[in-house]
Amino acid sequence: MSEQEDWGALAHDMHLLNLHDITFNTILHSDSYADIENELANIMTAAEWAWRNGFNDQLLDLATFLLQHGGGYLYKRATIQDAMQFLTWAIDASRAEGKDLLVATHLMTMGEMLGNLGNRSRSIECHEEALAIARKLDDQKLEIRSLAGLAGDYTDSGNSLRAHDYYQKALALAQSISDKGEEGLVLFSLGNFYLRQLGDATKALNYFQQAIEVLRSAGELHWEKGFLTGVAAALMESGYVREAIKFYEQALPDVQAAGDRHLEAQLLDQLGSGYRRLENTQKAMELYRKAVEIDSELGNRHRVASHIGNIGNVWAFLGEVQLAIDCFNQSLEISREIGDVPEEAIRLSNLGNSYLRLEQPRQAIEYLEQALALERGIGNRQLEALVLTNLATAHSAIGDANRSISYLEQALGITVDIGDKRGEGIALFNMGTEFHRMHDLSKARLLFKKALQIFETIEDPLTTKVRRWLES
Repeated sequence: MSEQEDWGALAHDMHLLNLHDITFNTILHSDSYADIENELANIMTAAEWAWRNGFNDQLLDLATFLLQHGGGYLYKRATIQDAMQFLTWAIDASRAEGKDLLVATHLMTMGEMLGNLGNRSRSIECHEEALAIARKLDDQKLEIRSLAGLAGDYTDSGNSLRAHDYYQKALALAQSISDKGEEGLVLFSLGNFYLRQLGDATKALNYFQQAIEVLRSAGELHWEKGFLTGVAAALMESGYVREAIKFYEQALPDVQAAGDRHLEAQLLDQLGSGYRRLENTQKAMELYRKAVEIDSELGNRHRVASHIGNIGNVWAFLGEVQLAIDCFNQSLEISREIGDVPEEAIRLSNLGNSYLRLEQPRQAIEYLEQALALERGIGNRQLEALVLTNLATAHSAIGDANRSISYLEQALGITVDIGDKRGEGIALFNMGTEFHRMHDLSKARLLFKKALQIFETIEDPLTTKVRRWLES
């Protein structure tokens, strides 16, 4: 490369750095996944240049933006890898400059990201290192967040005792320094813990109410809508559907009055899911269709595809499998057009399960294998394990027990790797069921016992079902 070409390339890269705010704006407001990919490619070029030339402040800026926003729009594996690479660079740069606080902050971000991807052992390592730095710096706010991060890791790993211990330490520290914001967040997390992990709705609602009151007392009113919807989502996930609907309906009028159409569509969709679970399918359809109407007006095709998929779930619940397939195909078409790989994977999985219901396992396998390839590309190992489990069911239906067991062994391996104790128990139970069908009763019994041991440890409701099998 000539000196002139070299300076031209340098000027180009500097231009990318100087205009990265425009690039960010494009990403935040574009509904075209192709456009977003192009802009993210620009960010990657700029970040590589910043790394080579020691522009660490700009590098940290780029890494933070991609982690906060890029992953929210592009869930392809390449983008996740890019974000992790940016973050690794940012951590290395901060270490080299002796910026311990930045190292810890980015370790927290990396821990959260790894946890979301199901890699809980590495997430724990990040949060433990962040905690050590926080204590070294006597940064109590960071210490609270590190403790809460570890509590979340151990919650997801099924270790309730350690999770509870970390939450209590985080809460005690937040209260000792009178940090109402952090106290409210920890109380909210404790509510989630009691609800989702321990199944204690009474204690959970008490913690949720304390969280809202603490934040109100501190004048942190901007949190309230988020907390109401967060509480509703937690209740919904844990099966307390009627209670969840009350919180969603409490939040909806304020959202509509504020003219927040994006959040309104989101709440309508979540309310639709609540009414679907209450088997009020007419109300669910009405809410989903309103959500489709709003997001169509906003041009949010990703959300439109998701709502249509949810309408398909209602038809599937009603036993109208062909109508469900029509919706899943419509959602799939939109997802492919905009490059929304996660939604595409979900709809392929929905289609596979629909054909299982129609007793067409070979057709189901075609769709599930496509879903599996996408989930592996995305890097979400928890969903990969779920698709593997469904593939095992399909192969069992065509009498291919060995292939079914192979898929279940793969699912089991993933759940062990990512620390998903409940998923591990389910995989063992399903393998036991398959061996039971093959009349290998001793192997089946051994697998059922292993599953039971896990379910008893994490106090899972499936404990009763497995005990019944062992007693039969």
